Amino acid sequence: MNANTSHKDQACTSTGDYSTTGLPLPLRPYPGVEDCDEYPFRATLEGASSRDWDFSVWAVNLSQNRSAGNTLMNYVRNHRILAWDDTLPSPADTNDRYYVQIVDF
Repeated sequence: MNANTSHKDQACTSTGDYSTTGLPLPLRPYPGVEDCDEYPFRATLEGASSRDWDFSVWAVNLSQNRSAGNTLMNYVRNHRILAWDDTLPSPADTNDRYYVQIVDF
C-alpha cells in the first residue's frame, strides 16, 4: 500500500512522475478540510502504483473520506478479505476477491 500512497500523493501535488498530469493547484485539497482521495482504493491490487491501468485523484471532504476508509477497512477485516498472495498456485484463481459497487447520490 505504501507504493499506492506515494503515487497518489505525487498525483495530488503534481510532483514526481505526475508533474505535468497531477491535480492543478486550484483543484488540490484545502489543508485541514479536504483529503486527496484516489480510485481505485489504496488497499486494492489495482491501486495507484500499478503501471497497467490508470487511477484518479480528487479533493474530497476530509471527514467523509476518512469515515469511508474506516468503513472499507472494517469490511476487509471483519469479512477476512486477505492480502494478495503471489506464492499461491494460480494466484488469479486462488486469492480472495471482493467487489465494491460505486453509486452516485
